[in-house]
Amino acid sequence: MFEVPARTPLYFQLVDKNGLVVQTMRSWATLMPGETFSCVGCHEDNDSAPLPQASKSIAMQNAPQKLQPLHDISGKPFSYPQRVQPIWDEHCVSCHAPGEKAEEIDLSATLVKDNLEERGVSSTRRQFNQSYLTLLKVKWVDHGKFDTPRLDEGRPNKWIDYYTRMAAMELTPPYYAGSTQSGLIRMLQKGHGKTKLTPAEIETVAAWIDLNVPYVGEYDEMNIWDDEAKELYETKSAIRRKMETIEAKNILSYINEVQGQ
Repeated sequence: MFEVPARTPLYFQLVDKNGLVVQTMRSWATLMPGETFSCVGCHEDNDSAPLPQASKSIAMQNAPQKLQPLHDISGKPFSYPQRVQPIWDEHCVSCHAPGEKAEEIDLSATLVKDNLEERGVSSTRRQFNQSYLTLLKVKWVDHGKFDTPRLDEGRPNKWIDYYTRMAAMELTPPYYAGSTQSGLIRMLQKGHGKTKLTPAEIETVAAWIDLNVPYVGEYDEMNIWDDEAKELYETKSAIRRKMETIEAKNILSYINEVQGQ
């Protein structure tokens, strides 16, 4: 039983003692101020409910716990260039980079620009670290004579396993996908030659995989926008900031009204 920040999308995962995901709840939960949320209601028999006199669990007998941060990455957008690439830069690129002895597996931070054109199948209009493209086996795809080639979205493989956006929404068994099924994590845990990552570094890489391999933490990160796109983004952001101010005042008024009752 624990406290969570209100009005914040929550993504629940059960992790083992090594910080690797055992099971993932593949939907978001968002609570309002003062709201309580329980697993009972979904995770129970459809034709029954807990007895009111049933004994309380150990968690329920204690006060709500505070969430514990994961190293230094909690409370911040998860950015591959900022969180994962520095690990490769420190430990891996001395071998896994162009001109080095293991250059066929390029884990360098070299920036690769996606196609700028947006005709037909839209481009991401971002620049990607080569390591990200290497690990996810991203390919250049030609969508026809009206489009120039663009980067595809990559795919799970023996090194990096994760739920894709096309994965069926059905009950999956524990250890179905994620860091526990990724060869990269198993290799890093054992050590690779003289390379030894710290537990915090391995957990960070595992978190990236278990979050379904995000690349940017902010929408405007690593973009290759032209001036028109930048102006449009700033215009929409200004509207959002204005609405957030109004919304914050409304929420404060609601809380004060409830507390005054």
